[in-house]
Amino acid sequence: MKLREILGIADRNYPEGMILAHWNARARRPHARTRGDRLAHFIVSELHSTYAPDLTDAVQLHEAACALKRAMEELDAVRDALESASFDKCLADWCARADREAKSSA
Repeated sequence: MKLREILGIADRNYPEGMILAHWNARARRPHARTRGDRLAHFIVSELHSTYAPDLTDAVQLHEAACALKRAMEELDAVRDALESASFDKCLADWCARADREAKSSA
């Protein structure tokens, strides 16, 4: 299976088919700079970096899916940390405000 075929699968299932817009067919690599959609460029870069032409089609597709799953897990961890920090910040702000209100009413 060629990398272009894997990218085609991704392109057909990505909003507005932006995957192939980030692939430089002549150089057979991702474009050096993004063309607006950084997530699409990231996906192309991940698929390119994990592609191994000597593997069977099934293994190539599995490896591509695993690479994106690992990326999703890393993104989920960052998102969870930001959500947790946001909650902690909101709680700290609420506690500080409640403390000020309690002191001003005393």
